[in-house]
Amino acid sequence: MRHKNVLVIDDTIVDQYAYCNAVGMSQEDPTIVVTQDELKLFLDGAGIVVEHAKYLGAKQVSYFSAVGQGAHPKFVRQRLSEYNARSFFYEDGTRPTIIKTRYRVGSKTLLRVNEVRSHDISEALQTCIGDDLKKALHHVDVVLSSDFNYGMLPQPLVDDITAYAAAKPVILAADSQTSSQVGDISRFKNMHLITSTEREIRVAHKNDKDGLVILAQKLT
Repeated sequence: MRHKNVLVIDDTIVDQYAYCNAVGMSQEDPTIVVTQDELKLFLDGAGIVVEHAKYLGAKQVSYFSAVGQGAHPKFVRQRLSEYNARSFFYEDGTRPTIIKTRYRVGSKTLLRVNEVRSHDISEALQTCIGDDLKKALHHVDVVLSSDFNYGMLPQPLVDDITAYAAAKPVILAADSQTSSQVGDISRFKNMHLITSTEREIRVAHKNDKDGLVILAQKLT
């Protein structure tokens, strides 16, 4: 990564931590009652990959992502400006910026609420992003597809990125997260590097019986 120009693409996620004090149990229904003392925002999703790339010594980082309306995109832009990232944001009125709010008392999380729409971005937006990516690849050494599976990287756009980079000396790396949502790392073809957990490999192959060596060979 040192002295490389890096391009990061995928979902922007904002983590909200609501720090609360426990009041007790409601007398009306079996509900824990808390009072909120503090709310903190953190950049997450593919945005945090930008931070990691800069700390690893990347010369320049470009960031491609779709965002919604409201105050949270302003927070994201401000954070990314701290890393001197070249941000390419594409406003999508059908998809709010992804917010994950955790309500915590002490060191325990009581509840997490996700504000998310996970449908694919539109074909028109895919075309727009693809055109800008094609131009950006003339000045990029590494492309990191950090797929959180909320619709920012539909298969046609993944295939376009791979095709655009094929004739250039660009390193392609991909990750596809399977957590509360289900990803498929196997859909990233012709990558130089893929990073996945055992569970993500097994989900991609629908195989919970074979050993990791066999599954890894199938993945490549």
